[in-house]
Order: sequence, then structure tokens, then C-alpha cells
Amino acid sequence: DDPYRDVRIAAGKALGRIGTFTVGGNIKKNLQSERPEVREAAVQALLSMDNLTGEIILKAFTNPDPKVRVTAIMMVNNRDPKMITSALLKALLDEDWQVRKVAAETLGSTLSSEAVKPLVDLCDDENMWVRYSAACSLQNISFLPESERRFALDKLVHLLEKDDDSVKISALESLAKIGDPTALRSIIKIAASKNDDLRRLTAEALGQFSGREVEAKLMKLSGDISAPVREAADQSLAKVRHEFSPKFKRQMGE
Repeated sequence: DDPYRDVRIAAGKALGRIGTFTVGGNIKKNLQSERPEVREAAVQALLSMDNLTGEIILKAFTNPDPKVRVTAIMMVNNRDPKMITSALLKALLDEDWQVRKVAAETLGSTLSSEAVKPLVDLCDDENMWVRYSAACSLQNISFLPESERRFALDKLVHLLEKDDDSVKISALESLAKIGDPTALRSIIKIAASKNDDLRRLTAEALGQFSGREVEAKLMKLSGDISAPVREAADQSLAKVRHEFSPKFKRQMGE
């Protein structure tokens, strides 16, 4: 009940580590408190307990308070993914956008094939920051079969071409990490953006590809009005000319 939030959270975590039956019972009661700060501290304590069960997780995920649900998702991030994947997938449909956003981020950190389609669907969410997180969570799809990977790539390309600049940034970063050449044309088009960050990220992304068109675009970006864009273009151009040169490929045994 301390007036300072950090003290309440620290106390909650300590109680969770103690994890006795009596303490656990008190924590569960506090989840129903009328005071939001008490509920937040309670879920921190509950999910810090060593004897955490799937039932307890599901209960925290369905708490009426969206802040409790957000905290619950953040707290289970480092636990067994199989135990919480089902609950996280349900959280993608939560009525609160912050819950959907954090659920997408958590699923992306341990991306599984069953989470890909729900995350792709979430890229159409009405909230910009949910779409941002969903796009970011799709950057680790290289393990997928071609048909499933194509489904996600097409959505990322659509976001890159049609969405708000912030979402475009997330989609661009994911496409750069994936490095699929079919997205190259869409990435090159973004080099004409008025947004300095998008042009800089385009310059960085082009460093993952090769070809005359890539080099020509990087040379143009190396004369950009923005210094960070010029620097990124110069670095990518040097990388492309080195790593994709015949001599370097021979040295790498390609």
C-alpha cells in the first residue's frame, strides 16, 4: 500500500518470490481491489511466484483491468512459450489496444508458425501502434515454408506501401531483416519518401541486397540532404560492393 509505485512493485515481486499459500491467497484477493495500483502490484507479485501454473496465467490474462492484462503478458515473456501461446493468441483479439500491442510483441519474441497468421491479420488493426508491433513481430519468418512466408511478406509489403510512416518503418525493418529479394522493388520506392528516417532505413535495408539497381539507388542516396541518410547509404554501398563482389564470394566458397 506504499504511495510510491516502484515500492509497491518491488514489494509485489518479493511476495511473489516468497510464494507461500497465505501470501498467494492475499495476492489473488488484491487482483480484485478497486485501486488500480494495488491490482498492478498484485499481478506482478503473482506472476513472480515460482510455482506459477497455467490456470493462474489464464486468470491474469482475463482480468477485467486492461493494465493487469498488459502487466501479465509482460511478466510471462520469459516463461515457457508453449504454456502461454494459446493465451497470447487470444490476447491479440482483446478489446484494449495496449493488450493487443504487447501480446503481438511477446509472440514475436518467440515466433511460432501458429502465431504467424494471427499476427498477419493483426496488421489490419484499427490502431496504428498495434499494426506497428504486428509488423515488427513478423521479422523472424525465415524458418517458414515458402507459401506461409509469402503470406506474411505480402502483408509487410502492403504496409510499406500504404500505411502511416511509423508503420512503414516497422515493416521496412522487418523486410530488411528477412532479406527476400521479391520485396526489393517496394523497398527501393521508399527511397523517395519525404521522411528522413524512412530514407535512412531504406539505405540500410538496401545493404542486404545486390545488383545494379541497388547500387544506383544507394549512390543517389549518398547525396541526400540528410547526413544520417548519406552515412547509411555510404556504408551500405561499401558493403554491397565488397560482400557481393566475385572475389569475396570465391573467398567464402560460394
